[in-house]
Amino acid sequence: MEKLTVGQLFDRAMDWLRKHLTSLIIFNLGYYVVAFIVLYIFLLIFTIATIATSSVSSFGFGIGTKLMIAVLVIFVHAVVLNGKVGIAKIASSELTLKTVKASEAIGSTFKHTFKTIGLVTVMDLPLIVVLWVFAEQLISGNLIEEISLWVEVFIASFNDTFFGTVVFAIALTLGILLLNLLMAAYLVWFTFAIYEMCLENQSIKGAIKRSFKLVKVRYKSIYLITILILLTQMTIQYGINGIGQGANLISQFAGEILPLDQLIGLQAIVGLSLIIGFVANFISGTFGALASLSLYWQVRVTHDGYDLSYEAKKLQIQLKKGATNEQVL
Repeated sequence: MEKLTVGQLFDRAMDWLRKHLTSLIIFNLGYYVVAFIVLYIFLLIFTIATIATSSVSSFGFGIGTKLMIAVLVIFVHAVVLNGKVGIAKIASSELTLKTVKASEAIGSTFKHTFKTIGLVTVMDLPLIVVLWVFAEQLISGNLIEEISLWVEVFIASFNDTFFGTVVFAIALTLGILLLNLLMAAYLVWFTFAIYEMCLENQSIKGAIKRSFKLVKVRYKSIYLITILILLTQMTIQYGINGIGQGANLISQFAGEILPLDQLIGLQAIVGLSLIIGFVANFISGTFGALASLSLYWQVRVTHDGYDLSYEAKKLQIQLKKGATNEQVL
């Protein structure tokens, strides 16, 4: 199989989205409704446990709070990442030539929950530790006051305060962007681990090792494509959400100037904006998972000759259906 361009990888992801649209919608509704309920219960437990165990002092958060926040971050990340399992299962019919129903994908997703939590723990823990150390330094070392003073001096150094504020905002945005790029440079090593776990039934350790091995072959390309996937997701999400936000603004403005008996239609607009929000999250999230799966498939083709096993399976299925060797060839 020939090497694909980024555009072709994205086209393949969109093709999978179109082919399995119904199953993907059902999966997203089923999985995220249950996940939301579980997450809501977890947040209640988290809040109660944090209040019961935390102690905030001049030296920062207590150990109980730190642990609970770390658990919360890992749990939320695991819920999001675990959604890729079901999406991969549905789309993998293109690779395994075996149709997977939405109900089967949901079952597989929850089956992999604990493995996903384990994977996310390994991924996130180093980042959480680094961020907590930094946060502790900010709090205990009075760095917040020093940074605030530095910001004021920086802005005051410009003749125009507004211009100085804009420059600082741009610098801050670039700093946050750089931080995210650095975190992505680390997390990209784990990009294919979730697919190795759910499609190849690898253990957590085995999936991470395989992901590292696959990413190592073409790290720069995979990193850049991963960034492009994230940027495309953001563009899709914010682009579609912009329509919903516009509808919300119209309804809010109209609500201030129209009499009550004419506001019934505005409720429909609010409902429409919520639906648009779901559509935005569905398309962007599903596209991101499928694009990542498409990249995984292509790397496997390059590294393992995965397309040969695919063609062999295809040939085997055709033979089982009664095709003769001459018909197949």
